[in-house]
Amino acid sequence: TELGHGTFVRGLETTATYDPKTKEFVLHSPTLTAYKWWPGGRKYYSVRFCATNYCIVMAQLYTSGKCHGIHSFIVQLRDEDTHMPLKGIKVGEIGAKLGMNGTNNGFLGFDHCNLIRSEPEPQILDYVTQQHKLFIGIATVHAFKLSADWLWNMYNNVTAELEAGDLDRLPELHALSCCLKAVTTSDAAECVERCRLACGGHGYMLASNLPLTYGLVTAACTYEGENTECVERCRLHGYMLASNLPLTYGLVTAACTYEGENTVLLLQTAR
Repeated sequence: TELGHGTFVRGLETTATYDPKTKEFVLHSPTLTAYKWWPGGRKYYSVRFCATNYCIVMAQLYTSGKCHGIHSFIVQLRDEDTHMPLKGIKVGEIGAKLGMNGTNNGFLGFDHCNLIRSEPEPQILDYVTQQHKLFIGIATVHAFKLSADWLWNMYNNVTAELEAGDLDRLPELHALSCCLKAVTTSDAAECVERCRLACGGHGYMLASNLPLTYGLVTAACTYEGENTECVERCRLHGYMLASNLPLTYGLVTAACTYEGENTVLLLQTAR
């Protein structure tokens, strides 16, 4: 957010002009309305941080007189030892507000602040082994989303049929929802654990948020129907279809032949 622009990201006025001679980006606030406005934690001592020494700045990238749109830049604002603003950095508080004055909200401006271009470090997705671990989960999410949308549409249709007294498709809806619940929750827990292992020792730290995420995700394998039970419901539905047994709710009695012997089966479906 800038003083003159809120959610209109394309209209941001802060510029980052690349100088090919010095291989530096020059960050600048050409107007008063180009000042970053409202960010929290910029004061020397703030509620959330002792001091903000670094931030990510959104700016219009210019090279050879041409604008290439919004890009993000990691910028050092203060000296790490003294916490005093560096050359070309203008910071301060925006002043009293209607409320929430216990939270520091500040402004940030740039006066031809030079930012040295550095070679990017290898990222986690630069490695094929990591791509294999992560891309499978990303692709699976799309498949699950399409399946969930289809199931939601079926649920609405079956609900309308129930109101009309038609229960024929209720067992199928129940089986499919049980199946999707078991598969999505177990795969999600497995994917989070795979991501944690992909981060090495860092993934074991609570700071990575992956242990907490795993704790939340894996709980879904138990609540709203334990996954083993959900799978059994699906298996029962499939058995009844294969055996041409009536798909009804409640206690179902059916006669079938198993290894040459007549046997009476009592099948309990989900209520």
